[in-house]
Amino acid sequence: MRAKRILTLVGTPVAAVGLLLTAGSPALAVDHEMHTDDGDPGGRVQFTAGGDIVRVDDLEADGYAAKLFVYNPNGTTRYTVQAGTAGTSKTVSAGNGGVYNLAEGTAYTFKICLHKTSGDSYCDSAVWAG
Repeated sequence: MRAKRILTLVGTPVAAVGLLLTAGSPALAVDHEMHTDDGDPGGRVQFTAGGDIVRVDDLEADGYAAKLFVYNPNGTTRYTVQAGTAGTSKTVSAGNGGVYNLAEGTAYTFKICLHKTSGDSYCDSAVWAG
């Protein structure tokens, strides 16, 4: 009986601390989202400016990959990110360094497409600031 009482007392503060830590760390909100232009969108990009977090999702196992192109303000390709062909995702961020670290306040063009070896289709694009 005494051992049960001690475990209850010891376990309670630990659970409370865990709950406080979980509640104190909110998820970063997505600033922008865009889908491919097919009837049942097979690709999506989400962008969070804080940390330049870019997530590309291949939403359907349809043989197409979701491919994102990010263009510099002068129109040159900054980088591309591709997420599989069977419902997968890929995330890059400023933490990866180099081309993934976007200049604050600079407008970049994001273009999401469905991709096969024959080319890109159902593309949509938008200009978002880093």
